[in-house]
Amino acid sequence: MQVLRHLSKKHNLSDQKRANRAMTIEDLKEQIETIISTTKKSFGLGELRVLAVLFLLLLAPAGARPTSILRLRFGDIRLVLARDPEGGPHNILIRFTLAFTKTYLGVKDAKTFPIPETLYDPSLLLNPHVFLLGILFRHKAFRAASLTSPAQLAKLDIHPGELELPLPLREDIKETYIFRRAVKTFTGVKLSSNEPISYQMIAQWIKRIGEILGLEYSTIPYNLRYNAANEFDRSADISESLRNLALDHANSNPFQRHYLGREVCADTWAVLRRQEPQQALVRQACSVGHSKSKRRPIDLTSEQAASVNTDPLVKRLQRELRQYRQGSKKYLEARRQLKNAKQTLKRKLKHKIREEWTTKQAVDDIEQQLQGIGFAKHPTVKGSLCSQRPAQGKLLEAINAPLGRDLNDQYRRRDNAINAIITYCMVEEGLTVRRPQTLLELADRKHHDDPSLGSPIYDALLSVFVKTKKDRPRRCFICVGKAQTLSPDDGTVAELLREFYTPGDVSKHFRRKHLANLHGDERIKCPACDLSLDHSEHLRNHALRVHGIVS
Repeated sequence: MQVLRHLSKKHNLSDQKRANRAMTIEDLKEQIETIISTTKKSFGLGELRVLAVLFLLLLAPAGARPTSILRLRFGDIRLVLARDPEGGPHNILIRFTLAFTKTYLGVKDAKTFPIPETLYDPSLLLNPHVFLLGILFRHKAFRAASLTSPAQLAKLDIHPGELELPLPLREDIKETYIFRRAVKTFTGVKLSSNEPISYQMIAQWIKRIGEILGLEYSTIPYNLRYNAANEFDRSADISESLRNLALDHANSNPFQRHYLGREVCADTWAVLRRQEPQQALVRQACSVGHSKSKRRPIDLTSEQAASVNTDPLVKRLQRELRQYRQGSKKYLEARRQLKNAKQTLKRKLKHKIREEWTTKQAVDDIEQQLQGIGFAKHPTVKGSLCSQRPAQGKLLEAINAPLGRDLNDQYRRRDNAINAIITYCMVEEGLTVRRPQTLLELADRKHHDDPSLGSPIYDALLSVFVKTKKDRPRRCFICVGKAQTLSPDDGTVAELLREFYTPGDVSKHFRRKHLANLHGDERIKCPACDLSLDHSEHLRNHALRVHGIVS
């Protein structure tokens, strides 16, 4: 501890613990809705967006360490159709077992958490069953080969005299991670075979979504663990021993030292005065979302980003960079240092601007109201982000569908949401934030009807076939082939059909976007010709002879 204090003093660091504000259920609902609806954050693949939601919905009720959720395998999940002891309709019960957790104090016992389905759930945004079932049906994970549609779940019954009907998953995916990262492929992006999402990756997603939501404090996965710990502590249905078991604590000391909110979440004055505590207000004031504002800046402006170039450190590194020969080891190292320095300065500047914004904006709001002006109009950003893709809009609509009148309506509402999730899992969003794409996995999709004569897709398709050996098209035949798999009204089609400035640019695109991401075991198929190819050399030869691309 003395060494830490010395380092803290030496480097002018704060000696205060990290704020342990909780992400309440209300905050979680807004966080999830932002994940689903935003176009300011791209996940590369639609399934990653769905997995980001599922991660939060499994982390919240367990209060587990985030890494233990990320290491869940399909074999750790058990689903059963359970008989309601109170006489209600059968309930889909999720049981998930957390075996992975930090072990530096010794191996800990695995714990299993049951989550019953809320049939009349007022908000499917907080329904883990919908998102988990979407992933399971997406991967055809049930061992019963005929169970392929969520609509079939309502037709299942439990044998008389029994309490449960198990819904077993396939044995061959038992060791496969549920939360897997995406990898680039020859035709785009797909989910990896078994590479798990790292904690750093999911933490960055959650932090970015928190910024988009307008939260003042950086959101982290542990905000949900803090919330669970404090809710368990306040609940009359959970004992102290059960709370410690859920949190993986040997006793109550870790909870009191690290998890018990340092923002005292109780109306102590009302208690002392023997009045009715205003607990809802106090809980809101102590949550991570108490000061959220959509007006809070998310990113640096171009002028603010350019201002780091005037920093003395950046100027010095730029002078050093000019002294070295381009391409040399010293040049590459100096360029790396310059890039890292700029990123560090931009990050510090963004943190400073966001930290000072709350006070400055509050003063402006007060002055304008007292002068009779009212609140200033929030300025719109030039070059606004693209609108939601059709599949994303349908997903949000299905998730926000209102409650039905009877049980059959509830089943239809749930099934529609699951089907929307299955569809969105196959959407390729692209790798950029400003221009997210919506491409579908060709292996799982068939071409739409042949494009009509004179349509943009028809004209583009004709343009990627050469008539002579010297012809060099300015469109990519793979991207045009992808466009055939999409609905003509999809916003991505225009992006895929675009013409490059020169044939050389097409060649660069083909090498960087497609050839560089071709894996040895990947099935190769020309999407424009619907022709299977044997290997990469066969592809290069085909690209030159048929489509005029030199690679």
